[in-house]
Formats: sequence, structure tokens, C-alpha cells
Amino acid sequence: MLSACTEQAPEPRFEDKRATHRDRLEEAGRKARREALAIQRQKLSYGVPPASSTPTEDECTTRWSDLQLTEETPGARSVFVSNCSGFPTPATPGYAEAVAEAEASTP
Repeated sequence: MLSACTEQAPEPRFEDKRATHRDRLEEAGRKARREALAIQRQKLSYGVPPASSTPTEDECTTRWSDLQLTEETPGARSVFVSNCSGFPTPATPGYAEAVAEAEASTP
């Protein structure tokens, strides 16, 4: 009697797993910067002073939930909230670069 031989896919190498994990964290960071800029622009349009326009951790956590994002890799939610709430305020060093990066990563 012959039995079917099932081949199992080889386990991904550690380096491949690490690269995938890093890529997912970087994507979470890019999403966070896009969303932070959107939140900031909305706040500015409502008349919030520029110095107070950076999203708070609570606002970023709410945005994560509103977008129904899932943590595709451990730490992705933390990276999102950190990058979102750490977005620079207008007229501070790094602001122009952060805006350019956020706008460049917009799908």
C-alpha cells in the first residue's frame, strides 16, 4: 500500500523572519506618520494652536482602533502610537522632513 507523502514547507530562516518583522514595523510607522499629519491638519483647521497640534497618545490609539488596524507583528501598535504621537509640531526642527515623508508614503 502506498501512502501519500506530504511535503511541509521549510521553516523560514531567522533572517527572513526578522526582515519581515522589521518591514511590518516600518509600515506601521509610515501609517502612523500619515495619520498623525491628517490629525494635525484637522486640529489646525479647527483653530488649535500649532504648538498643541501634535496628536496625543490617546488620539493615536483611537485612530488605530478607528482604522481597524491589526497588530500584524508584535510591537506594531506601539510603533504606530509612538510615531503618531511623536510627530513634530509646525515650525520645529524636522517638521518639513516629517511632512514630506508622510506625504510621500500616502497611498
